[in-house]
Amino acid sequence: MYKSELFYSLLLSLIFALRMFGVFIISPLLPVYISGFTSENNYILIGFSLGVYSLVQCFMQLPFGILSDKYGRKPMIIIGLIIFIIGLIISIFSKNIYILIISRIIQGIGVVSSTLMALLIDLTSKKNYFRVMSIVGFFVGLSFAISLISSNFLFSYVGIAGIFLIIAFLSLISLLLIIFFVPSVPFIAKKKTISLKKIIFNKELFKLNFGVFVLYFSQIFFFIIFPRILSICTNVLEMYFWKLYLPVVILSFLFLLPVFFFGGRLISYKMICNIFIFILFLIQIGFIIFFKFFSDNLNLLALLFLMFMTVFNFIEAFQRSLVSKIAPKSYKGSVMGIYSSFQSFGLFLGGLLGGIYSTFKLKNIIYIYILFSFLTFFWFIFFINIKKISSKKKKKKEKIL
Repeated sequence: MYKSELFYSLLLSLIFALRMFGVFIISPLLPVYISGFTSENNYILIGFSLGVYSLVQCFMQLPFGILSDKYGRKPMIIIGLIIFIIGLIISIFSKNIYILIISRIIQGIGVVSSTLMALLIDLTSKKNYFRVMSIVGFFVGLSFAISLISSNFLFSYVGIAGIFLIIAFLSLISLLLIIFFVPSVPFIAKKKTISLKKIIFNKELFKLNFGVFVLYFSQIFFFIIFPRILSICTNVLEMYFWKLYLPVVILSFLFLLPVFFFGGRLISYKMICNIFIFILFLIQIGFIIFFKFFSDNLNLLALLFLMFMTVFNFIEAFQRSLVSKIAPKSYKGSVMGIYSSFQSFGLFLGGLLGGIYSTFKLKNIIYIYILFSFLTFFWFIFFINIKKISSKKKKKKEKIL
């Protein structure tokens, strides 16, 4: 990997992670905060307030991706970050749930993830896609871990308004990094026009889009209800949560290092991903068994948490690299926009159900994990027949779209 590729990979991964940190850290806190605005039984409004941000992103990812193909990545990222910061400022001063919902909608309009990924692809050679996306996956996992560890601590000291202010400050740093350290990528003229319908309904891309939907649907739901599971089922105090979170996140990355460095040489990444998706299916079954028979077993819960994080980190990196490889160069913004829309829709449903189930008895969560197990199994079946992408550089470029 060239030094410039490594530099831009680290820089854009940091910016992407700072954005995801804002999503992760606020998700488990909003149900508690919103319950002070509305009645305790109004769980639908709580769930909608939590998920509306991702719902709006679901509809905005594609337009931003298309516009980035036409007008450039950097201008669209700058516009998205400015809109996002405006929404955060409104959140800081929101005094009722409806103003908060409006601020979350504005934040959702300021999408940057699909355009950031398209820009990162533009600045990276094709042979290094997987390594670059692995770096992105590492930073996303790190932001996930930091948010898990710091959310309750920050909430107790600065409150929800202070957390919104911290996210706004981090977004301002991201904006300055984009303006002063990221180059503007030259516009790539389209050799031929590909209809949007053909991109959306491409079989190989749809399998990946469905996969990222299932992955983030289960991830954000798990993230929202996991602190409650720890405190109720295992009687672990919130101040000690970090003692579980930190080792699990570190171990999940250490377990993946052999796969990142040697996996593509010994066995195809497609086969490895098939294995990991099936393991994710077994993990969902494991959660069903946990809630049914062993809901007070901390060791089993920690093992399932470790397995989930390991699988999530690998699949997240692999899927993005595969989308990057099969997307036409002049349409990468559009393709990543569609991919991120499916991701955002998963975040929306996960946030919605997480907010709803945060007011329910924990025994009812088993039904959600039955749904997750079915979705993951269907994903596994879809992915078995996906077009094989060799880990080695091909002499002849394969045409997919």
